Amino acid sequence: MRSDYSGIKFLIVDDESDIRDFLRWEFEDRGGKVFDAEDMESGLQTFKKVKPDFSLLDIRMPNGTGVELLTRCKQVYPELSIALMTGFTEISTIQIYAAGACDIFMKPIQYKLLFPRVDRELLPLEEKFIITGERYIHAEIVVKRNFEECQKT
Repeated sequence: MRSDYSGIKFLIVDDESDIRDFLRWEFEDRGGKVFDAEDMESGLQTFKKVKPDFSLLDIRMPNGTGVELLTRCKQVYPELSIALMTGFTEISTIQIYAAGACDIFMKPIQYKLLFPRVDRELLPLEEKFIITGERYIHAEIVVKRNFEECQKT
């Protein structure tokens, strides 16, 4: 089943133009409106101006990280869905989810995984709860709470 993203705004922030271009093509092919940026600062400016429905941020970029950008974006619009992507395996998924990421994707991105997860994030909150179940929501809250407590000590 092909996703229909008509009227949905996407933000892609990655320092690799090939990845931005390919993701742009994939989302636009499904009807989405795509905005992109190549680094953290221009990504934050675009995020504030556009208020995308879904953002996909690279973790390693010039002048900052995707986790820093995620944190700054969540301060502006905490309710929006933001996922991270990386080509590196030495990442802390607990830190990423605690910062507010809805998902993380390893590069090269497997599109058969990407689009169902994006579809899930674009659902209204009530429908997400039904699909993911109470245990998923509870686990996410516990991980965030535990991470915040560890940072205090």
